[in-house]
Amino acid sequence: LERAAAGVPVLCFEGNSLAPLARLGDPGNVVPYLDVAAVAEQVAHLLEGDSSLAARRDAMAAAVASVHGPAPFAGHLL
Repeated sequence: LERAAAGVPVLCFEGNSLAPLARLGDPGNVVPYLDVAAVAEQVAHLLEGDSSLAARRDAMAAAVASVHGPAPFAGHLL
């Protein structure tokens, strides 16, 4: 979660507790459980460092902030 909030690409299996959040940032970051070929494909895609990496990184950080950042909890504090 902390890595995702910092914009580090996150790859997880479907069913993982981070999967719904990862899907908000980039649906490709969630692969079927134990699908080694899908993991390899996504890792290769992340390592390519294409031009969309910055946008995907920002989307993931925004997704984490929308769920776990201060804004969702501010109403409970005020």
